[in-house]
Amino acid sequence: MQIYPKLTEIRQQRQIAGWPQRELVRAVKAANSPEHRFEYKLHQTQLSKIENGDESVKIDYRTAVKIFEILEGEITSQKKGGRRAASEVMTRRDELLVAATSDSANSLANKMKKLQISQVPVMTGEQVVGTLTFQDTFVDNEGTRVKKRSDRVGDYMSEPLPTFPASTTVRNLRSVLRNYQAVLLEERGQIVGILSRQDALAL
Repeated sequence: MQIYPKLTEIRQQRQIAGWPQRELVRAVKAANSPEHRFEYKLHQTQLSKIENGDESVKIDYRTAVKIFEILEGEITSQKKGGRRAASEVMTRRDELLVAATSDSANSLANKMKKLQISQVPVMTGEQVVGTLTFQDTFVDNEGTRVKKRSDRVGDYMSEPLPTFPASTTVRNLRSVLRNYQAVLLEERGQIVGILSRQDALAL
C-alpha cells in the first residue's frame, strides 16, 4: 500500500514541480471525468491554508491522493524531460471511436459509457466537424436519456477538439489540455490519433 506524505508537504512538492497554486488547482479539476460520480474539489484559498498548516481545513482523502499523484507525475515527467511525442502515447486512429453526424446519439452514448470514453470526434469523411461528449448526450450521470427529440449525433455535437501535429511533445500539450478533455493529432493533414487529458497528465 502506497503511503502519501502529510498535506503540509504539498507546498514542497508543488514548488519542486515549479507550479503556482492556481496551476495545481486547475490540474485537480482537470482530473475529473464526467463518467465518474466522484468529483475532486480543491480551491486556491483552501490550498493556501493547507500549505500554511491550518489543520482545520479538511479535504476528501481521494482528493488528497490525487493531488500527490498529479504532483509526482509532473515531477517525474520533468525529470524525464517531458519530451515524449504525443504520437508515442496517443490512441491511434484505427483504435479510435468516431461518429458520423447521422449516427444515433443514444447508441453512441451507450458505447461511450461501456468503453469509459469521455469524448468522440464526429467526422464527415476525413474532416472533423464536431465532438460528442457525455455532457452533450446525458441528462444526468445515471442514464442515457436524450435531451432533445432528435437522436442524431449532429444535433448534439459541440465544437471540434483542437488539432496539433502528432510530433508535438506531451509537455507542450498539457497547457491546452487544462481547457479541453482531449486533442486530436494529425500527420500530413490526416487525423492519426487522439491524446486525452488524463493520459497526458498521467505521464
